[in-house]
Amino acid sequence: GYSTDFCVEQTIDVIKTSREAGKPFAIWLCPQAPHDRSVKKGGNWLRDETEQRYSKERLAKLAVPPHINDTLEGKPPYLKTYRGRRKIMEKGPMTPERYCGGQGYFGQITEMDHSLGKLFDALETMGCRKNTYIVFMSDNGLFRGDHGFMSKALHYEESIRVPMFAVGPGITPGTDNSLVTNADIAPTLLDLAGVKVPETMHGKSLK
Repeated sequence: GYSTDFCVEQTIDVIKTSREAGKPFAIWLCPQAPHDRSVKKGGNWLRDETEQRYSKERLAKLAVPPHINDTLEGKPPYLKTYRGRRKIMEKGPMTPERYCGGQGYFGQITEMDHSLGKLFDALETMGCRKNTYIVFMSDNGLFRGDHGFMSKALHYEESIRVPMFAVGPGITPGTDNSLVTNADIAPTLLDLAGVKVPETMHGKSLK
């Protein structure tokens, strides 16, 4: 089966077991997607509707950033030897066609959304959605030709800015542009659970 489906199905089983035992639960769910390794070699393990949604024709209509052919002029020399730059240049300059050839990548994100939807529905069905906190985030952004780079690990917005949302009891819906990091997640969860945050812990509760 598809790796993200498997992870979510296992998570739902853990929640069911906890509910049956009358115990609370805390789960750190880390899908592998959208890493390339979670795609079948030689093709995608994507649902038919997902493949149709990201057909070559539709991908060709994606907006292409204006800086995919960054010459790096005036920038630190090491950027030209960065592995993400070498990976790009091995196949020649980045082109709009190459940038838009991301059916597998975008498809995996769509499949992850689909699977997480099943998880949230299961929480609703089991009657624990209203008293469960959910924090969603990514570990990093990714260059897909932006600035002439592949991969990550450079201090550009595409690499360091990641999505995050939190929902649960007492959290008012809205948007906040404050700067936070993944080190803030653990103290936040402890604070929400009414547990004293150790002074030695890095990060700051967002509660």
